[in-house]
Amino acid sequence: MTNAGSGGSCYSNPALDALIKDANTKPLASVVDKYKQAGQMLIDDSVAGNLVYGIQQYVVPPVGQGCRRQCSIRLPWSDVRILQHT
Repeated sequence: MTNAGSGGSCYSNPALDALIKDANTKPLASVVDKYKQAGQMLIDDSVAGNLVYGIQQYVVPPVGQGCRRQCSIRLPWSDVRILQHT
């Protein structure tokens, strides 16, 4: 909804707001179709699908090759190899 506390996207659609506000006042069983309609509105209005990576730590054993600091973020996984070992 517009100005949702955890939205972060600045998305605003008064029609969606009205639909959700109305649906939230009624029993769930009677408004499932309204929530589905609201979901479809979000899909139809979508212009970007952002994928955000946090900083993650990886331990790479000596048999790993091609993985450097934060490889999951900056380097493609296709460059990572497991060397032959016993």
